[in-house]
Amino acid sequence: MKSISSHRKETLLFLGGAFLLLLIIFGGIILFRTGIIGGPRVTPVPTKDINQVVMEMNATMTAVSMQTQQAYSNATATSVAMTANAPTATMTPTATPEPPAGTTRISPVDGMEQVYIPAGTFIMGSTDADQEAELQEKPQHNVYLDGFWMDKTVVTQGMYKRCIAAGTCPDIVHDLEQNPNFGRAEYDNHPVVYVTWDHAKTYCERVGRRLPTEAEWEKAARGTDGRLYPWGNDAPNGNLALYGNAMTTTRAVGSYPAGASPYGVLDMVGNVREWVFDVYSEYYYGDETATINPQGPEPSADHPDRVLRGASFKDSEHYLHVAMRFHHVPGSPGENRGFRCASSN
Repeated sequence: MKSISSHRKETLLFLGGAFLLLLIIFGGIILFRTGIIGGPRVTPVPTKDINQVVMEMNATMTAVSMQTQQAYSNATATSVAMTANAPTATMTPTATPEPPAGTTRISPVDGMEQVYIPAGTFIMGSTDADQEAELQEKPQHNVYLDGFWMDKTVVTQGMYKRCIAAGTCPDIVHDLEQNPNFGRAEYDNHPVVYVTWDHAKTYCERVGRRLPTEAEWEKAARGTDGRLYPWGNDAPNGNLALYGNAMTTTRAVGSYPAGASPYGVLDMVGNVREWVFDVYSEYYYGDETATINPQGPEPSADHPDRVLRGASFKDSEHYLHVAMRFHHVPGSPGENRGFRCASSN
């Protein structure tokens, strides 16, 4: 056999090594691709068509919307429940300051000037030491009244005429024999007279006021110091009031400013007697419960009369002290009977 040269041996060894190397490389690639060697095999994700994707998106959005609406409803219900159970806020009223004593104002309805009488206690009635006092004025006692407004003068003929003309007040007696001055314009600033208690009550209500109570009238006339007359304890005279038939008829309201009460209210005695709200009872002052804003006794067959206060131009000096009380049946007019009004606010 023929020997192989060394050069040929080298060539064959090189080709054999190259072939083995290629076999190893390609074998490894095949084993890696088939998963025999290497990491875990990835599962391919199946593809979806566009319609399926849209349907899934709509379903997701609908679910989220329903959850949002439910959450809003729950929150609203909670808010309503909390509001219903929440404590109601309490408004603290602001106290209206009381006007000073003697403050005045003008009624926009009839032009009457009113004077403020402040709240508090005053001395009402007479004692046994008062020489002019009558049994019906006793015992003297303390009375508390809320603050109120009192007409500065009695209602005039001119004021009452305007109420008649407006169709809101009843006409009163006036002819050549009774109340002849009612039709004369120069007497329009005089007290209206020949009025019944009902006439007086009606007028006060039509102008937005009311008749004063007997206690209110007396406090406005004498203040809180228990004085005998509106001006003090000095005896009456012709510069302080019209009384004792010094004239045959009334004078214009406000003609005696020197005789004003402590609050500045005029003509509380003299000129005309004045209807007040209360039913008359001779022994009412003995009622120990009638000490706070008293309104007088209830009307009854035993007590049909209504009270008048303040003496008139016809009355003597005996009747001028402010605790003096008069009474007549409510339907009784007269040439010396007039009235003034009051109001609580």
